[in-house]
Amino acid sequence: MHEHDFFDTRNDRLARDIRNKLGRTFVKQLDHYLDLTPVEELAGNFLDEKYGVIYENYILERLDRFRSAKRHISLNKINDDYYRALVLWDHELFFETHEVLESLWMKASGTNKLILQALIRAAGVYIHLANHNMKGAEKMATKAIEILKSNKKEIPPFPGLEKLINCLADLDQNPPKLLS
Repeated sequence: MHEHDFFDTRNDRLARDIRNKLGRTFVKQLDHYLDLTPVEELAGNFLDEKYGVIYENYILERLDRFRSAKRHISLNKINDDYYRALVLWDHELFFETHEVLESLWMKASGTNKLILQALIRAAGVYIHLANHNMKGAEKMATKAIEILKSNKKEIPPFPGLEKLINCLADLDQNPPKLLS
């Protein structure tokens, strides 16, 4: 049995594989008309394995978040990857936020690259917090805050920037909403 007290992607290879495969499949579908069929098929395959209740709960919760994020993106016709990442954040899809921002980061340069890196780190803070890794969360938060504060005027606008900086500084377990 692989099960722990929580879905631990830091110390549990199966949990990490499930998260990575589901998350990357979902992100890939953002560019394929948001067709969640491949994601739902993959989730079904994982569920068929009957790995345990913690894995099952994670998969089902993830599917709900994916569907909700897809609805938000579709209804608001959001085609820009930066703003799609903010929607994913607001649905607490931090690994997926990281994946979308990382693809932008790889093509960016200068200050824009730093800002994207800070937002990737901010998503990483909440991934670390979910894994009860306070030391990793604190280290990432410190780096993210520094860049976000020093480049506020350069950051593409979103309403929750100040809340984000404050929550990172406090290592608030409740992530702020960035678009409201």
